[in-house]
Amino acid sequence: MKATLVLTASAAVLSFTLVARAAPSEGELLFREGRAAMQEKDYERACTKFAESQKKEPAPGTALNLGECEEQRGRLVAANEAFTIAASTFTTADKQKYAAARAEAADRRTPRLTVRTSVAIEGLVVHVGANVIPTETEVKMDPGEVVIRAGAPGRRPKELTATLREGKNHEVDIGALEPDETEAPVAVSVAPPSSKAERSSTDLRTVGLIVGGVGAASLVVGAVTGLLTLDRASTVEERCTPDLVCDAEGLDAARSGSTLSLVSTITVAAGSTALAGGALLYFLAPRTQTSTAAVRLTPSASPNSAGLWLRGSF
Repeated sequence: MKATLVLTASAAVLSFTLVARAAPSEGELLFREGRAAMQEKDYERACTKFAESQKKEPAPGTALNLGECEEQRGRLVAANEAFTIAASTFTTADKQKYAAARAEAADRRTPRLTVRTSVAIEGLVVHVGANVIPTETEVKMDPGEVVIRAGAPGRRPKELTATLREGKNHEVDIGALEPDETEAPVAVSVAPPSSKAERSSTDLRTVGLIVGGVGAASLVVGAVTGLLTLDRASTVEERCTPDLVCDAEGLDAARSGSTLSLVSTITVAAGSTALAGGALLYFLAPRTQTSTAAVRLTPSASPNSAGLWLRGSF
């Protein structure tokens, strides 16, 4: 019975091990595909598989294989980066030392490019391939021929080529960029105000002067009638008793004083409103051209009435 149980348990463990080994992870599958492509010297495919495997399941061994692959296809900058990652993630000293030595060797082989500008150019932008690189700065580049394109606003672009060799430092001077005469200046014209707009502005200011003049006239009338009201009140005090028994002159003064008081109140209120409205119309109207306008106010008053003559030219 014991022998049967042991045999059954051993079979179960063996079965589990076989199942586990038969289902590798996605990262492991990508790594195997990369190794197979390396044996076929298909470095493009191999590097792609190693990079995908490293992204899904980062591992120092995968980074080391990626560095070797990039080195084989001449991408020394990427190889140096992969070897450096491997050296920093290995847990044993011998593997760390090996990966670090590979990174150092790739770095020594990597060319350096410095783009210089002997002439100051405002807004200068330098491209090497699809990348923008700084000027007056040493940049690590892969070996081979590169195209350097320089451009700036208002300048003709310039294109230079350079062949970068392994382990060498290269300097390229952009020089001057010629002015781009094909960029014609843009003429901006401002149309003068239309005659309709001018008439509208003039009309508003004219209306403002008229309304303001009427308001000022109303204020003068209100002031005059107010003074006449006070005069009538004085006459009432002289010609009437405290019981409001008045002679003929007192009665006439009382009647006219009441009327003048009402007129004064109305004209002062209306005049203030009209004067404010006229000022707004005049000062807020668009100014187009100088216009001449004049308003002349001539007050008039009599013992029983008050008025104002308004004369103007526009």
